[in-house]
Formats: sequence, structure tokens, C-alpha cells
Amino acid sequence: MPALYYEVKPWNISVTLVQPGFMRSDAFEKVPYTNLSGQAFADGDHPYYAHYHHMDRCIASCSFRRSPHRCDV
Repeated sequence: MPALYYEVKPWNISVTLVQPGFMRSDAFEKVPYTNLSGQAFADGDHPYYAHYHHMDRCIASCSFRRSPHRCDV
């Protein structure tokens, strides 16, 4: 991104970087598990058990604990 900024600066062209990410929202709380994903989340021996638990913690930390920020070049 910084390289593009300097490359087009002589022509007075603005460059903006948009990085979509998580927003503070309870949307993930409203998404129901399917029968299979619910079983995987509940069964410690299921091959996807760790995946669901890691994603659950990741979504919780990204969605609710991060404050929004803006970065300028």
C-alpha cells in the first residue's frame, strides 16, 4: 500500500486502503449451530472439536474486545 501511495503521489491521486474486519456486534451469537457442528462443539473426541473452540474464542476476542482504529499513510 505505501508503495502505491508514493507511486501515484506526483499525479495528485489519493489512495485509500480498506481493511474490513470484525465489528462490535452480537450477530455471531444469533447464528445457530447445525446438528453436526453442535455435536463437534460438544464432543471433546470429535476431530473438529478444537476448531470450534478456537474459533469461538477468536470471534469473541475480535468482536467484543478490540476497539476500532484508523491508520493513515
